[in-house]
Amino acid sequence: MTVTNNVAALARELRRVTDNMLNLPEVELARSWVNAWDAVEQDITGALEELAAAADGKRVPAWKIGQKQRIVNALEALSEGMQEALGEFASTIQDVTLPNLLEQVDEMQKRMARAQLPLGAAVGYTFTQADKTAVTAIVRRVTEQIVSPLLELPAMVDQAMRRELVRGVILGENPNKVAARIIQATKDQFTGGYNRATVITRTEMHDAQRSAAQAFEEANSDIISGWVWVAALDKRTCRSCIAMHGTVHKPSEQLIDHHRGRCVRAPLVRPLKELGMRGSVDETPMQTGEEWFNTLPEGEKLKTLSGGAKNSASARSVLTALENGDLKFSDLSSLKTHDGWRAARHATTFKELEKKAARNAS
Repeated sequence: MTVTNNVAALARELRRVTDNMLNLPEVELARSWVNAWDAVEQDITGALEELAAAADGKRVPAWKIGQKQRIVNALEALSEGMQEALGEFASTIQDVTLPNLLEQVDEMQKRMARAQLPLGAAVGYTFTQADKTAVTAIVRRVTEQIVSPLLELPAMVDQAMRRELVRGVILGENPNKVAARIIQATKDQFTGGYNRATVITRTEMHDAQRSAAQAFEEANSDIISGWVWVAALDKRTCRSCIAMHGTVHKPSEQLIDHHRGRCVRAPLVRPLKELGMRGSVDETPMQTGEEWFNTLPEGEKLKTLSGGAKNSASARSVLTALENGDLKFSDLSSLKTHDGWRAARHATTFKELEKKAARNAS
């Protein structure tokens, strides 16, 4: 038993709601990030050009770069800019985005559950609110996994930028070219801080959305028997998520997606007979990931397996193994552990898949 296409569409709507809630805070963070860099780029560039010109084709000692006052001042300004921007971003996520998201999850879970009930029963059914302890735990995790790491980012980015700056070696090159190369490498490290902030936030906010859904399901176990994994099934969807799409799980199980994973859990209502309800409902099941994959032309199957690459020998090998029965579709997803983070499902590597297919074929 699985959910219908209508319920799957509502689950994907919840995913879009989650993404959209993060868009505005991220735009504001990006604007602050760009402004912070623009304010100091000229100072760093000028200081590097001065050092390069004075070196007259010789190596500039790392200590000279690190002690150049214009560079010191610029790095301090960047660090302050990052701290201010991330502090505001973290506060918005914690105080505005998260509470709104939890409200949306509660509403969407009810809509998905009602969509599986006869009209008369759906209109009058009253759901139980999620346990306050569970909601408190979600808020605490957001603080631990988003707010705290974000506030630690400026020091990490500052160290990375300093490493790039002191790598400046003058070997007879044009001083301006040397400065340009170093400034770009330093800027890349600074931009990486923004990217890291958005990855952390999107990953953990989707986790918070799924945890809130789980709390709702467990509070309403009298009517909800489990949940169904719903993936986006678009060009960005990895083979792991496609393999998991449509799988049915117990309420106590977590949906442990990969970094920036967008998958959603849809509540699965108990059979009407078990609930003592009469009436008719749409019982047309949504496609599983495997069923959806099998409808694709061969070229699209290969691109899907390889993450967009058109010609991949490994993807063709895996596709052949799937068609021959040497691999199960579920083999495309693997559970992997991470230091300092929870376990997560990832696409099984081609190397692992080809080894398994060879073993099964022998």
